[in-house]
Amino acid sequence: MLLSPFKVEHFPLLSSWFETAKNLYVFGGPQFTFPLDEQQLQAYSADQDKHAYCAVDKTSNETVGHCEFNYSEEIPTLSRLFITAKRRGEGLGEELVRMMSQMLFEKEQIHEIQLYVFEFNTAARKCYEKVGFTIRQKETTYLKVEGEVWTRLKMKLTRKEFEMSQAELSEPSFT
Repeated sequence: MLLSPFKVEHFPLLSSWFETAKNLYVFGGPQFTFPLDEQQLQAYSADQDKHAYCAVDKTSNETVGHCEFNYSEEIPTLSRLFITAKRRGEGLGEELVRMMSQMLFEKEQIHEIQLYVFEFNTAARKCYEKVGFTIRQKETTYLKVEGEVWTRLKMKLTRKEFEMSQAELSEPSFT
């Protein structure tokens, strides 16, 4: 997988991935409203605090996902992580989170990064845990989408935890 800067030409594809308001909220939180349109994406792209990328399959050159990191809090935050539905289950989410984490730890002199995930999104939580993220804090978020209450989890990853998870990947396994 390659990371390519998110640009105007990616707007139609990203917009096409979200067919419901709930689906869009899981991805973008309160930043976006349904339907996702060019005006919202222009404002998003212009925000200098957000560093957005497309995840591109090296073999097919297909854009398979989206990701961002930002500095909206004291700790750098991974956010708006998304793999297109037709490519889920291939390990691309884990690969994307590893790449983004590695990029942040190599680029910046930081000791930890964080992300948020909704408690019901178990597939995403498991993906983040495989990279080494652990749940550190719960906070309840009230949504206007279908009047539901969702619990948002804060997950963090330290540089040491990431290095340990990377080392486990390179250890030989015997069966």
